[in-house]
Amino acid sequence: MKDKEFWQNAEVLVGFLDGYEQFGETQFLDAFESVWRFVDAYMINHEVGEWHTLLNREGQAIDAKIGNPWKVAYHSGRATLECTTRLQRLVEASED
Repeated sequence: MKDKEFWQNAEVLVGFLDGYEQFGETQFLDAFESVWRFVDAYMINHEVGEWHTLLNREGQAIDAKIGNPWKVAYHSGRATLECTTRLQRLVEASED
């Protein structure tokens, strides 16, 4: 894969946490952490709080625009909410 799109990265974060919750295999949690580090370092524009639409493999934005008529906050917003919910459950389960 040459380029990294925002929505695929957003959805795979949720998927990896689901895999960890369902099967308890640390490979899913490790994969989540790896993707999250990339997303946090390169995909999210922390100045405006939105995700870049498309990055190259080195993490550089291919399109300088943060939004366009096609891109909506569905995937990034959904991933943020779903990951937060799943991570809270994991923390609570570890405290039991």
